[in-house]
Amino acid sequence: MVINKISYKTYGRILDREIQLKKGLNIFIGDNESGKTTIFNSIYSTLFGFNPTNRDKHPYTNWDKKEIVFSTEINHLEELFLVERSLKSVPKLNLVQMSNGHVQTFRNEALPFIHHVSEGMFEKVFYLSAEDLNSVEKETWENVQEKLIFNYGSDYLRKTSDVLTSLEQEINSLWRRDKRGNPLINQLQTELGQLKIQKIRAEENYDLMHKEIDRLDQYKSEQISNEDLKRKREAELKNLRKILPVKELMEKIESLNKKVFKKDEFEGFSTSLLSDMKSKEENFIALKNKCDQIIESILELKSQLIPMSAHDEKLFEISSELDTLKFQQNELMRFEHEEHSKLEELIRMGEKIDAQYRLLFGNGMEDKVKENLKKIQVLDLISLLQKYSEGIETNRINEMQSKYEAINHKKYNFVLMSLGIVLTLLGFVLKPVQQVTLLGVGILGYSLAKLMPSKKRARVNFVDLDRIEEQIDIATHGIKLPEYVFREDSQRFLSKLEQLITLLFDEEVLNEKWDQILVQKHELEAKLEELFKRANLDTSRGVRLTLQYALLQIDTLIQSNELENAKKMKIAHLEDNLLQVKSEYSVNEEELNSIYETIKRFGEGNLQFGKDQLMKNLELQNSIKVFKEELSNYQFDLEQLVNFDVMDIDKLEDEIRVLQVRDKELTEAIVQLTSTIEIMKCKFDLDRIESDILACEENLHEVIRRRDELMVTFEILKWSDEKFRVKNQPDIIHRVSHFMSVMTAQKYTQVLIKEENNQYELQFLVNGELMSAKRAFSKGTIQQLYFAYRLAVIEALDPENQMPLVLDEALINWDQSRFDETLKILDEISKDRQILFFTCHKGIALRMINQLNANLIEVNS
Repeated sequence: MVINKISYKTYGRILDREIQLKKGLNIFIGDNESGKTTIFNSIYSTLFGFNPTNRDKHPYTNWDKKEIVFSTEINHLEELFLVERSLKSVPKLNLVQMSNGHVQTFRNEALPFIHHVSEGMFEKVFYLSAEDLNSVEKETWENVQEKLIFNYGSDYLRKTSDVLTSLEQEINSLWRRDKRGNPLINQLQTELGQLKIQKIRAEENYDLMHKEIDRLDQYKSEQISNEDLKRKREAELKNLRKILPVKELMEKIESLNKKVFKKDEFEGFSTSLLSDMKSKEENFIALKNKCDQIIESILELKSQLIPMSAHDEKLFEISSELDTLKFQQNELMRFEHEEHSKLEELIRMGEKIDAQYRLLFGNGMEDKVKENLKKIQVLDLISLLQKYSEGIETNRINEMQSKYEAINHKKYNFVLMSLGIVLTLLGFVLKPVQQVTLLGVGILGYSLAKLMPSKKRARVNFVDLDRIEEQIDIATHGIKLPEYVFREDSQRFLSKLEQLITLLFDEEVLNEKWDQILVQKHELEAKLEELFKRANLDTSRGVRLTLQYALLQIDTLIQSNELENAKKMKIAHLEDNLLQVKSEYSVNEEELNSIYETIKRFGEGNLQFGKDQLMKNLELQNSIKVFKEELSNYQFDLEQLVNFDVMDIDKLEDEIRVLQVRDKELTEAIVQLTSTIEIMKCKFDLDRIESDILACEENLHEVIRRRDELMVTFEILKWSDEKFRVKNQPDIIHRVSHFMSVMTAQKYTQVLIKEENNQYELQFLVNGELMSAKRAFSKGTIQQLYFAYRLAVIEALDPENQMPLVLDEALINWDQSRFDETLKILDEISKDRQILFFTCHKGIALRMINQLNANLIEVNS
């Protein structure tokens, strides 16, 4: 497996960065806190996932983005994979096979193709730091030697002899061949024997306990029959006690009936006679008070009536046209608003026209100019200005053409003159070619003749611009156009002129609308003035103010009239109520007098005495009614009531007391027997004893099974350890010897393990002589031996070179010669295994780069 590239989006402080790696040796160089440890942790996370899986607790979660997102490109068995890992709310892994785009999604699992190396093994074996090597110097030589011989220089592996010793101790705690001590199996066998003896004793006690149980059942049976008899007697006593209050209630009812005054006549009266009388008296007083209140309200309302004045009556006459007046008020306000609005528009329009005119012509506009502007035809003016512009351009081109022809004519004649002079001089100088002299004189004469000004040269035709200017002046109706219109492009001026003319026509339309609004407003004001004359209203303050005043007065009059009408209606309503109340008053008085006569007769001519006797009779009647209602709650037999005797109650109470005493005696005897039986059960609980025997037997079988498993495991591990050492240790020792030989420049050519009385010792072949490692090695050489063992173990654990080797300042304590020799080993290993070397020392990195084909990666904070 080879890591090709790591792409970071967010990982700790690394943001949006990409690191390229190669197959062999990769050197990460950077200062402290530059991010080397962060990069190593990202590689660790790539292989085995995030730890911890909570982003809030993970030390490399970005503080700003609260997430970790990165991807790694890995080449495994000539197949390219993209490993995408992220830690947001939950960890996530996407494994993309680049050849076919197949995607596998996981949570936080390790990569599937490194299952042969666990997370702990990678950290303890494949990662080697200066701290690991320095720790060797702090240990005794015996501990170092044990770690190298039994753990091959790795803390990840536990010493086999320690495991065998632990297994043997656990077996001895369960069972011993020599019968010494008190192992667990012996303890369980002793406990099982004691439980079986307890079972025999419990079975003997079983018969005695059953006799006590039979006696307990007899007591319980007697208690049940005694309880039934007691319930029967209590029911009889309850029935007799129910009859006693019935007899007492009937005697009270008979006594109250004898106290009723004129019982026969009283029974003929209505039960509500007194309440009717009281109600009629209260109603009589209430009706009288109501009549007085109604009369007082009528008089008060009549005193509040206010008559309307003559002026108000005339004004009230036009209240029928109130809606029309309000509509006309709104119309008048609308006309005034439109008048002011149009006037403001006219002012703004005038200012806009004046500004536009000043922009075009540079001075103020007169009324005559305004009329002339409206007569201008912009299209004709555009045509004339375009014609004028074209004429200027035509004259300019013709003038330039004339000048160009004159210059070319002079140049041509000068060339001919020069040629004539040359030929003439040539004829004079050279005798053989004297004939050319005549030719030269002729050409010279021709050129001189051409240079003379000629009146017959063709005249160029120019456009008459003055005539076009006269036409433009006619088209503008005497309005002088600015000079820049003739010199420059006139399109923008003509566009603005057209806008100005449009504004003038818009102003004319706006003036017509304003005049129309004024006419409508004056017509409406004339109508309103005629209406106000009928109502004798003063219009000197203006029609609109007079209209507002009139509307307010009319609204006030309408409200006052409505209030007066409401008062009159209320007076009529009160007078109707008064008649109705007086009628009710008369009827109530007649009914009350009739009740008084009836009570007076019952009281033997005395009204107050009759009232008092009626009150007493009603109280007695209510008491009798209460007693009868209470009597109706009882269910009784008249025959029992006749034969009832109070002595029967005393006899039943005595019999129940005797039954209660016997029940108490039986309860005490039952409780005592039950306690005795429970004690016997607890003391010799056969079920519990049998259950304990079964549990003890199961525990004993389980312990025996555990002992057998441990013994088998012990023998298998012992045999496997011996086989492993026979099979693998020679290869590892051979590789350690090779690495030590290279690093020490053939000083230590071979590493051996001497075994004597189950004791092991490391020895080295130095210059043909076997020497103990304890005597031969310095502390620095022990670090190199430790390093050699670790490389040999990595080759044994990962023969297919799947996992990278990570070295963190591992060679910092090497001297220069052994450092250079060690680089040869790294170069050999890097051909098949990727190596990641982290250092903050630039000298070490430069030495490695100079001697090896390494990939240097600079890490900047």
